Amino acid sequence: MNFFEFFANALLNLTLNRLRSCLTLMGVVIGVAAVISMSSIVEGGKQMTVSMIEKLGTNLLSVRPKTLTEEEQRGFTGRSKGLRYGDYDAIVKSVSALNRITPVATSRLQIRQGDHDESTMVEGVMETYMEIENYEIERGRFLLSSDVTDFKKVVVLGKEIAEKLFGATDPIGHDIKMGNQRFIVAGILAEKGALHGINYDITVVIPVTTMMKLFLGNDLLTSIVVKVDERKKMKRVSDQISAILLQRHHGVEDFSIRSQDQLVRNVEMIIFTFQVILGGTAALALLVGGIGIMNIMLVTVTERTSEIGLRMAVGASRRAILTQFLIESIALSAVGGMIGILVGTLLGSGFGYLANRAIDGWNSVILPSSVFLGFFFAVGVGVVFGLYPAYKASQMAPAEALRAD
Repeated sequence: MNFFEFFANALLNLTLNRLRSCLTLMGVVIGVAAVISMSSIVEGGKQMTVSMIEKLGTNLLSVRPKTLTEEEQRGFTGRSKGLRYGDYDAIVKSVSALNRITPVATSRLQIRQGDHDESTMVEGVMETYMEIENYEIERGRFLLSSDVTDFKKVVVLGKEIAEKLFGATDPIGHDIKMGNQRFIVAGILAEKGALHGINYDITVVIPVTTMMKLFLGNDLLTSIVVKVDERKKMKRVSDQISAILLQRHHGVEDFSIRSQDQLVRNVEMIIFTFQVILGGTAALALLVGGIGIMNIMLVTVTERTSEIGLRMAVGASRRAILTQFLIESIALSAVGGMIGILVGTLLGSGFGYLANRAIDGWNSVILPSSVFLGFFFAVGVGVVFGLYPAYKASQMAPAEALRAD
């Protein structure tokens, strides 16, 4: 008999005990389905997160003040002056590989328009902010360089907060009250979405000079955001900025510099952790399925002892007997693997639909690699756990096997 005859015969033997075969398959089906369905959800979440990070801007460095420990505060008293507007000027003058740069100064302010009242974070920025953060204008305009130099009282609103304040009314040209100051709405930002709990559609931006003059009364910055002209220069630019700030801050490292690459790597590390956990769960299910296959094959060998003896008596080799039962084990696990692929795909699609309803943009992504690995390990389980029963069958003495009932 060749391989295909062995395989067809194995499938026929499986159908003779349908209930027993189905129960044996459950562990393999669950393991493969878990691999495919869970990996599809995790991969969908990863792609959504990376896509949203890219929407925020690429090649970005963010310089922020660092919270000092009590020991650092005592040691750096009088030397640590925080992140200031002068630091932004020094970076602009000294670093050549900058594509865009903006200082950012923020404050929580009460915004009022008619009967509508909102408390929100307002960002003071420069005209370069829109390109750095990949915003687009839906209506009106963004900040101009003249708005910054002339301390203009103009504001650009995110789409969601604009709708909260003005409803269906076009906000362009209307005024809103921020604190005790009146600002003219210059533009509305296009919808951008949310990431890591930050809703970018409630963004409110005004000129950074206006923020420092009217609301802060100082030149302290929340951050300096830098867009580097080439990704390969990110490390060099980061080192240059660090050297400039250390010199200006009298050797005090009271700042931190982070890149979007670090954020992407952090996301990928979290996703990898989830994949390891899910892989362990699936492996456990496959192990249980493998034990089930070995048990059922041992029972099969016992039930078919006389058949084994008869085949040996008419000239079947021990190798042929081993191959026959090993292929039956592989056939059992392969069928379980194929059912698992179907179940996993359906579950992944269903989970993806529910995830998308809960978080817009989160879909399931069925990876061919997860389908291949799931099926490969299912067949591997059949080989590993079917080898002992097949070997046991091949080592029977023909005379003793023929005498068995």
